[in-house]
Parts: sequence; C-alpha cells; structure tokens
Amino acid sequence: QAWAKLSWVFRLFRIVLVSPCWHTHQHINFAMDYIDEYFTCDLVDESLSHVLFLRTLHATGISLKRPTSDSLRRYCKLWLPLVAQYNKNSSNENGLTPPPDIAWLWHCHRLAPYKYEQYIRETFGEEPFEADPSFSLQHEEENPSNEVPRAAVAARQLWDKLYPNEPFFLSEEDPKEVAEEAAGEKYRILCGFDLVRSTECQKAFLWQVTQPRFQDTAFLHEGVQNYYKFLKLRATTEGQRQIIVPTYQIDLMWHTHMLSSLANYNSDCRLITGRTLHHDDSLNDRSEGSTLYISYRATKKLWYAAYGTTYAVPGGMYRGEPPKAFFDTKWSSNNKSCTGSINELSSFGELMGHWLNPSETLSDGTKGFIAAAARSKVRGINANPQETDYVFGAGSFGPGYYHIKTKDSYSIMLTRMNKMIKAKKHDLSWASCCASYNPICSAQYRMQKERVRQELDELETIQEIFQARSTADKPVGVVELPESITKDPIKKEIANKYNCDNGINWFYPTIFYTSGGGCGAIINDCGGGGCGGGGAVSLVIFVNTSCVCFGCSFAILTLLRTLLFPPFLKSVAEEA
Repeated sequence: QAWAKLSWVFRLFRIVLVSPCWHTHQHINFAMDYIDEYFTCDLVDESLSHVLFLRTLHATGISLKRPTSDSLRRYCKLWLPLVAQYNKNSSNENGLTPPPDIAWLWHCHRLAPYKYEQYIRETFGEEPFEADPSFSLQHEEENPSNEVPRAAVAARQLWDKLYPNEPFFLSEEDPKEVAEEAAGEKYRILCGFDLVRSTECQKAFLWQVTQPRFQDTAFLHEGVQNYYKFLKLRATTEGQRQIIVPTYQIDLMWHTHMLSSLANYNSDCRLITGRTLHHDDSLNDRSEGSTLYISYRATKKLWYAAYGTTYAVPGGMYRGEPPKAFFDTKWSSNNKSCTGSINELSSFGELMGHWLNPSETLSDGTKGFIAAAARSKVRGINANPQETDYVFGAGSFGPGYYHIKTKDSYSIMLTRMNKMIKAKKHDLSWASCCASYNPICSAQYRMQKERVRQELDELETIQEIFQARSTADKPVGVVELPESITKDPIKKEIANKYNCDNGINWFYPTIFYTSGGGCGAIINDCGGGGCGGGGAVSLVIFVNTSCVCFGCSFAILTLLRTLLFPPFLKSVAEEA
C-alpha cells in the first residue's frame, strides 16, 4: 500500500510539472526531422560544389596569393558594373561565370553579407548581385563554343562589348604590383570592408573542410542539422549576448548558405531566427584569452545547456594551420593516398626504423620535445601556441610539445580520447535514462540514444586504432588492426575514415591534439532584420536545459527513485 501511494506521488510530479515541458520538447525534436524544409537550397549538394570550387581555385594558385591591385580594379570597376548591366535585361537567364581572379574576390566579398549589401546599394542603387551559378569560374583555355556553359560565353561576350581594350583573363606575363597601396587602396577597402584581408583569412578554409569526414554525405547531413541548431542557438537571449563560434562542420554549411543565394540566406534566417545574420571572418586569433578563444568556450557551454550534447564533432573541428605542402598548387586531399592529409616529416629517412625519442634532435633540427614556455601574463597572448606536428601536453619530460612521432604524443592523445569517451558515455546514460523512464517522449530519446551510441562507437574505434599504432615497432608503415575492428563491418567502415596507412606515413585525426571552432562568428551587430530574436525560439534553452541539465521535475523524480531504489542507476548504466 505504501508503494502504491508513492507511485501516485510520482504520477503527480509527472502530470503537474513534467508533461508540459516534455510535450514542448517533443514538438521541437519533431521539427528537427524536417530541417531541410527550413532551407531554400540543398546545402549538402551545394557544399560539395562549394568545396570543388575552392579546390579548382587552389589548383590555379589564385586563392594562395595576395590579390594584385589590377585584380581589385577589375572586380570593382569592371565586373560588378558588368553584372549590373546584365541584370537590367530581364530576359537574361544564363547567368555569368567570372574568370578565376574575379571569382575569388567576389566569393570573399559575399562572405561579409552586410558589407557586401551596403557596397552594392551605395554604388549601384540596387539589391545585392547574386552569383549565378553560385560556385563557378572559367579558364582561359576554354573556347566559347557549344561545349562551354552559356554563363561562361555570356560573360565573355558582354565583357568584350563593354571593355574591348581590357582582357577578360588576368595576364600573367606582365603582372601588376601586388596590392599597391597607391593604386589599389581605393579598391581594397569597400564600405569599411578589407577585401584583401578577407582573402588572407579565407585561403586556408579549404584545408579545414577537406578532412576525411567531409567526404561523407552522412557527416554533411549532420552538418546541416547542427547548422540549424546553431542558428536557433543564436536566436536565444543568451546567444544574442555574445559571439557564437561555429565548428568547421557548421561553418561549411554557413558559408555555403550565404554564397548559394544571399536573398535566400536572408529569408531563411528570418524564418529560423527572426532576423538576418552577419558573418565576420576576421576573428582568427586562437591564443588563450583571445576573443575567439573565450567565445568558443562560451559557445560550447551554451550548446550543451541547450541540447544536452557536446559541441565538438570529431573530424569537423580546427585541425591546425596548413602544412607547407598545402600552399603548392599540386596539393591534394585525396584520403586514399593520404596526400595532403598527413603530418609529414622532412627527415623521414631518419625515422624509418624507430620512434623519435623526446630527447632526440634530427639532422634538420626537428626536436622530439620542446619545453612549454611560462604562462603568459598578458591577456590575449598564448605563450604556447599551436605547433605543426606537435602535441601539447604532459609527458615523460614534463609539460610541453611532443612530436607526433614520439610515443609520448600517443599517450597524451589517448588520455584525451578517454576523456571524450567518458563524456560521451555520460551523454548516453542520460539518453538511456530519459528513454526508459519518461514515457511521454521516450521515442525522441531513443533516437538520441542511438545517435550518441554511434558517436561512442566511432570514438572507441579510433581509440583502438591509436592503441594499435602506439604499440607498433616504428611510427611509419602499415599497422595491423585488431580483429575487433577488422571483423566488425561497422567498425571497419569507421576505421576507413580515420586509418590511412600508405607504407610511409599515418594519417592523424587532429581533433585529438587540436580543437576549436571555425574562422567566422556571429557577432552582435544590428542590421538587416534588426536585433530581435524569434519569439518561440527561446523555448529551446528552457525546454532542453530543464529536461537534460537541471532536470526540472524529472530530476526530482529520478532523485527520489534513486534514493528508494539504489539499483536504479546501476540498471541504467548497464543498459547504456
């Protein structure tokens, strides 16, 4: 009889306090299943075109060097007026494909939507020009014929008509001086926007979004979902009070959304958040105490409070600055050959037969260990910044940088993996708890539980790969993976993403020794749709934090049940 009475107490808690929250939460999760409907373009397909566009520019070398003053002039004084002239004829439907140097500048300019809109309106008195096709450029060797897209032919024909004495393609035989202050300054700063600096910020973006997982369409679809949640987070009161920093998985979708169509981007943002959003790519100082560093840490906390999951995405985070090989036009990120995705050693021959000892120094000056510098006392200055091919942490020689060819580096990375796995298991326990003991929205939490379990499987597989490598005889060559991976189809598929042995080097998923967000951020600027957030969007924070973090009445229910039934948590853990 006592237990029967107590069960009514549990029901009372659930009916009076829990049900409204869970009902709203269920509604939000239901909407998440139809995220694609909130975007007017297919972000997955467009993102693939986006990356291909960047690869093509990279191969030409245009995106790797500072733009010339002549390119700046051609973009501002020739191309944009040409687009304005083309748009006056409503019968034009082919679009315009620019030459490489102009395509790159137009691309970077449009990544600052507020400044781009301001410049077009003030200069031409029109709505911002769209790039149509969105991700396109044409090469000089392509002859205008029936085999060339009509947009490319239309651009050349109109250019020749308007500028008969100007070559359509930038001549490389007699290049102009690089961004001369006297000749190019008036074309460099457009309504306060530094176009040359933007090209500097964007030239390494390709390096970040060509990690192996960016070739996986499932990963890209997850990126669309996280981008939607990112926008929703911005619309909350807490999100409007600070800078919100994206992961590179999100940042690719954000860039793609803006570049596909600025008009659609603005309308989609108004639908999702109640306002248009500015994008600022000038935040790239990742040192401890910097604005980007502090904002990223705050974003992680907001994300967890809103959605109950960790923000970092393996394979979709900042992976350090590009290696020297990246700045060669022949660079490739082909995962199968590991070209461009490996951490190379210039003195590779010296490491053919053994691991690098922390006390060892190679003939080219490469050190196995570099001691950590004293902590900086100046705010915003990181005394121990990221070093290519090194893992920062505490090893056998104390805190400092350990080369990735040392066993200490593996010990540090495995420790970090263990922490990530522990956090993911905690997420899984919560999902299992909610799925098992809350009948109102158990279906939603079963879906979340399955997703978290998949993420945990991925982390544990990577851990097994690293464990196998750490016990190898040398830091190069093919490594035999354990049967737990080779005989498990799911784990084997995961391993193919992260394990690349070409007999020379290993591919390292740098998420485990480098972390951080993307290059841009949402900042608290007023513009476009104003500063107001969406009305009902604030429920995301309230509902999810009440269910996952603070527990609301469900936490009280769980606490009572735990006190009365000690085996309760144990059963939840076992189920997880």
